[in-house]
Amino acid sequence: MTYPFGEHPSGYFVYDPTGHLSVQIMRMPPRPAFAAGDDNKGTDAEVRAAYDGYVAYYGTYRVDEAHSVVTHVVEGSLNPSYTGTEQPRPFKLEGDLLVIEARDNDGTLYYRELHRVK
Repeated sequence: MTYPFGEHPSGYFVYDPTGHLSVQIMRMPPRPAFAAGDDNKGTDAEVRAAYDGYVAYYGTYRVDEAHSVVTHVVEGSLNPSYTGTEQPRPFKLEGDLLVIEARDNDGTLYYRELHRVK
């Protein structure tokens, strides 16, 4: 088992009642500030580490309850290859716990366990 965002990543999946979503996930613990003290002056390695430690996209969603699949229709993304795509995600919803299944580009299966924020 691997943890690309650490064992306890932080973030939000926001599904609103109008059918819009926003997803942001950050590596924990967070990356250190850039050594230059200026977010516009990171080294190539610092910028790459920041990029690799964060996922963000937004768009709309639709739910196929019969097949337990939520599809994220990505309108914009930190990762350019996601923009304009549809990302079907099998899911399980049990009370305030939502588990979403996905696959990386290399086919690796992973799960995101999301807890409702009240």
